[in-house]
Amino acid sequence: MTDRTIAERSTYLPLWNHVTDEYHNAWLRYRPDDPYFVRIDIEDWGTIEAPRLLLLEGQYQPVVCSGWIAGAWYTLRARPDDEAMYALWEVERGGERTLFRSPYDMVARLLSGQFELVPMGGEAARIDWDAVVANLLPRDRP
Repeated sequence: MTDRTIAERSTYLPLWNHVTDEYHNAWLRYRPDDPYFVRIDIEDWGTIEAPRLLLLEGQYQPVVCSGWIAGAWYTLRARPDDEAMYALWEVERGGERTLFRSPYDMVARLLSGQFELVPMGGEAARIDWDAVVANLLPRDRP
């Protein structure tokens, strides 16, 4: 049985620009009420969202996703690094592209915690479908 009282699980994640070796603070945030996605806030860079399964698969094989947040398109390409202790995240947003290196074990800890909160296959039961439908309907309808 999963705990429905937990509103969010967050993990700090240090990121390094793989090219310039600049350091960035990042927070990965997972909300069980938005069970398919992880929000990634990167200091001095911006915010993106990624499917939690993409972050998991990106530890083992190249994967890609795109999305729209805060008025801009972004693309995330995740893949394993040559050094097994890191994953690489290439993030492109607003014409800027950066290749970040992240510690694999810290990402894995967040992902395991997500699956404790919402087991794989249990995501759809966590979504407020009435709110989703209401957002699709025109606002001026009675």
